[in-house]
Amino acid sequence: MKFKQEDIARASKDLALLIDKSSTVPILSNVCVRVTGEVATFTATNLDQQAAIAVPVESDCDDTFTIPGDKLASISGAAKGELSMEFKDGFVTAKSAKSKWKLPTLAASDFPVLSDDIDGTSFEIDSERLKGIFENVAGAMSIEDAQYYLRGIYVHSVNGNLKLATTDSKVLSAIECEDIKYDGPGVIVPAGNVAQVIKMMAGYNGPVTVSIGERVSYQYGNVTLSSKVVDGSFPDYQRVIDSSANNDKIVRFSCADMAGAIKRATILADEKTRAINLDIGKGRILLTVAASDGGVATDEVPCEYAGEPFKYRCNGVYLANQVNAAGDDVEAAFYDAASPVRLTSASNKGYIGLLTGMTG
Repeated sequence: MKFKQEDIARASKDLALLIDKSSTVPILSNVCVRVTGEVATFTATNLDQQAAIAVPVESDCDDTFTIPGDKLASISGAAKGELSMEFKDGFVTAKSAKSKWKLPTLAASDFPVLSDDIDGTSFEIDSERLKGIFENVAGAMSIEDAQYYLRGIYVHSVNGNLKLATTDSKVLSAIECEDIKYDGPGVIVPAGNVAQVIKMMAGYNGPVTVSIGERVSYQYGNVTLSSKVVDGSFPDYQRVIDSSANNDKIVRFSCADMAGAIKRATILADEKTRAINLDIGKGRILLTVAASDGGVATDEVPCEYAGEPFKYRCNGVYLANQVNAAGDDVEAAFYDAASPVRLTSASNKGYIGLLTGMTG
């Protein structure tokens, strides 16, 4: 069977993202190759996620075999021009120009393949939009193992529209996509799959069909990526958003100005709390960070605000994440020092971010 070198190199690079080299299950270090007619499907899995990539092949017969994933990536990267493979007597022999590699394989019958048939609801979305909304809300996902049900993005339907939400109980991000209709089940897409989608679609620009049921899958180009969903219940985040409805101290500022000032000021921030103090007055926000060793950092950001001066203290890293997620021109709505601040932006329609303040 014969392949174009660039097809295999591209496929093996993406599949390598799923292969766990430290796995104690040897077959999971392999890629399964299934040749049917003029198409060869290369599949990798870590049992939680699976990626299958179809590439053209010239072959006289159908066949199925496995090949070590790291060796496939190295061989396809080193090959010059056409790459051929032959499976015989438990070995795969790969050839390219004057180069030849003979590799032992593991039984294809031992390779765990997840079904591509997901009995669920589908919607279509542009790849850049999908990556963008994932990145928008990913910063508020929990990283704590104990909060496993928060280690992902809650994908669900609100008013017949697609909506995504994340929280770690200190910050919350949500975005409603009014232009994407979805009336299927609500599921928690795990953080690992979110990262995988962003990485694997980095070089792709086009439509993606997302199917959601007991698993979630993404079909785009010649790739099908699927994943288990988190077995848990997402909290009632809308109640928290509703509680910010009375935030009446409205402050507007540039995302770039604020993000830059936070980055500079938090150079001296305490590693544990990352606390930053905001002194908000007419036309300006003064940022102050007081280090435990007596050091002090200050910065200033212009803003639109005409009310009475007030102060707010919060985690600078969380604030930077929420500001960057909101968009270009940020509107921050405050109530008091103990209540969450709500961040939105006209440039990112449907997005809401919440950040809990720090006392003391």
